[in-house]
Amino acid sequence: MERLMRMKLEEAEQLANQIVQSIKHLCDPEHIMVVGSIRRRRPEVKDIDIVLIPQNWMWNTIIQTLKTNWKAEVIEAGQELARLKFPTRTTSEPVQVDIYQARPETWGVLLLIRTGSIEHNIKLCSRARAMNMMLSAKKGVIKNGKVIASRTEEEIFQALGMSFVEPEKREA
Repeated sequence: MERLMRMKLEEAEQLANQIVQSIKHLCDPEHIMVVGSIRRRRPEVKDIDIVLIPQNWMWNTIIQTLKTNWKAEVIEAGQELARLKFPTRTTSEPVQVDIYQARPETWGVLLLIRTGSIEHNIKLCSRARAMNMMLSAKKGVIKNGKVIASRTEEEIFQALGMSFVEPEKREA
């Protein structure tokens, strides 16, 4: 089994931005963002995570474009997640890129959860439970069986009685 390489933040960010530019025309232009450890500004990055809302019926076209234009290997291609391995110029080890498909009503929760960190997400889930709510990675903040916050990160933090936490400060 091949290893996934770790990259310096600057190199990962450059590759992520090139990927975004190559598919931006297939997405809602306001809704495509690099998340994960790049958004948190971690010095080393092991994979690239991108959340997007495709234009109508463009999800499969996005995956095909990445496969063709980048010679990426598709590992998984479902309706909400596409996982690909991208070749790199600097090493023979591939870079894993996860593309998450959002909808307007799940945009905020996907940005929040996919930005992480895992520890930060666990804290948010615990806080929601303490308030008799639930934070669902696919739906948002749920209270009494109804989604009350999911469209923006700010809305989710507010529902949890918190101020917005900058991505760089979401390590725990």
